[in-house]
Amino acid sequence: MLTSDLDELLDVAGDDLRCFADSRILITGGTGFLGTWLLASIAHANRRLGTRIAPMVITRDPERARTRLAALTEGTELSYIRADLTESNAAAPTALDAITCDAIIHAGASTDAHLNANRPEASFAQNVTSTQRVIDIAERQGAIPLLFFSTGAVLGPSPQSGRLAESDLGGPDTLEPLSAYAESKRVGELFCAMAHRRFGLQAKIARIFSFVGPHLPRNRHYAVGQFLDAALRGEPIRINGDGTTIRTFLYAGDGLAWLWGIFARGASARAYHIGSDLPLTMKEVAERIAAAFTPAPPIEILGRHAPALATDRYIPDTTRSRQELGLRLRVDFDEAIRRTITEARQAD
Repeated sequence: MLTSDLDELLDVAGDDLRCFADSRILITGGTGFLGTWLLASIAHANRRLGTRIAPMVITRDPERARTRLAALTEGTELSYIRADLTESNAAAPTALDAITCDAIIHAGASTDAHLNANRPEASFAQNVTSTQRVIDIAERQGAIPLLFFSTGAVLGPSPQSGRLAESDLGGPDTLEPLSAYAESKRVGELFCAMAHRRFGLQAKIARIFSFVGPHLPRNRHYAVGQFLDAALRGEPIRINGDGTTIRTFLYAGDGLAWLWGIFARGASARAYHIGSDLPLTMKEVAERIAAAFTPAPPIEILGRHAPALATDRYIPDTTRSRQELGLRLRVDFDEAIRRTITEARQAD
């Protein structure tokens, strides 16, 4: 992660991070792509702004997490809680029962494409169980702030023209098992709304669309990560479909500024979209990634059949986030790619 990214983030969202000064923030998903950015932003705010935020990360493997995150979180009072949120509550007390915190960021989720495709019921159950357990922890603390990472997929396919707005009432196909991930997030949003009504939980819902930036996994199902990985290896960029699918990509640094803005200033039990609203076909994405390399790698369009849930368009309407919270894009796609490549080369 580039130090300049973190400096820019604090220039934009420093006041939002100051809202959590001296707070103990419980974080799930802290070792994931956005979780890593969250922890790095907290550490940078502690160093530069003196916020003294104390993150507590729930993880199955604290030793591995500590090793992986040490460089990014240097100088921060970071603690780890060994637990598996996907397991149902047992009668015996667990480490989760002893947690005390001032705020929660629930960024953890089962996003394993293989699991969702082959055992969708397990994917659904894991996400629903983990969110219920986080809500249980929150209820013991009282009406604290909670940021829930949801997804634009809860609204189902984008219209053939236009963008997905928070007020849209569409949804995934309930008769398609591959909807398991999206449906689990719909349930999570409902849990947040019920907890807000039941005990005043300040639940802020961030519906996340597609991102690009340093630490994006390059060996998973994210197409832009696969494109970057191929180009960095000097191999052809391969598009599985016909290249006409439309997506948008928000730079992770901008995305973190949006997340902190929603956490600090968003309304409770209200959803906000986080993503770019500038559409690109996957062929254009591949071409612009290829153009960032010398020599440019070739592009191969394979034209394979897309999964049942793949949609031609997946574009958020970000009017609410921009108008209510003053959030905006600062890094365009080409610059986002350049920064991602720079960090990847440094890491390699």
